[in-house]
Amino acid sequence: MKSMVVAVVLVAMPLAAGAQAPAIDPAVVQLWDVIHTADGSVLKGVIVEEVPGTSLKVSLVGGSTLVVQMTNVTKITRELNPAFAGGAAPPAVSGGGGSSAPASVGASGMRIGILPAIAFHSEIDVSTLMLTSYVGWELAFERWGLIPNVTAMYAMDTGVYENDSFGAAAAVRAAYRVSTVSPFIGFGLGVDFVSGDPSLSTAVVGGIELVVHRKIALVAEGRLHQGFGGTYTDVHKFAAVGMGVVIRL
Repeated sequence: MKSMVVAVVLVAMPLAAGAQAPAIDPAVVQLWDVIHTADGSVLKGVIVEEVPGTSLKVSLVGGSTLVVQMTNVTKITRELNPAFAGGAAPPAVSGGGGSSAPASVGASGMRIGILPAIAFHSEIDVSTLMLTSYVGWELAFERWGLIPNVTAMYAMDTGVYENDSFGAAAAVRAAYRVSTVSPFIGFGLGVDFVSGDPSLSTAVVGGIELVVHRKIALVAEGRLHQGFGGTYTDVHKFAAVGMGVVIRL
């Protein structure tokens, strides 16, 4: 009995002295805490310390620890550790080389893109300055972001057209959120107007997006555009390249 009392006292002493409990290894727990942040990132691990309304301290898979400010937290959920679900080793979601940088995923929200570009018309061998933009809502999945959107296009008069050309389309973009650099593809169907002459058009886009701030991403994009019908069908065929920004609301 005496030895039992001594053991209890020895266990209780560090707690009474205010010592911190050892860090929790997320690899050995059944449920992970999943913290979604405003910059479109996700942290998977175990919340080991919380300052109410101020910050969270998270023990990440891979052994690193990160403090997250509550002002940057949009949602907290829980998910089953894959090691318990199927016997596989838990994936490392912290950055490579021991970094605590989290993997980035899609984050639901409004997206506004503005992209100055140079368009090269294949049929008439001329280039023109062009501005495209889109407004849409990103539907976030674990690794993908799907963005239905409305796209607008404006090309300046280069002397070949009697007037500038305009276009509008319903479109969708799909981005693979593997890190702060995300490749994407997209497709749109709409109508172009050149000198008042309407023409159905399609567009295929592709490029990369670089998140530089939780609300801003830089984007480099290539675009293939094809018009159908109307007097100015030929001048609707062009390829464009450009760089711009995406605002993540």
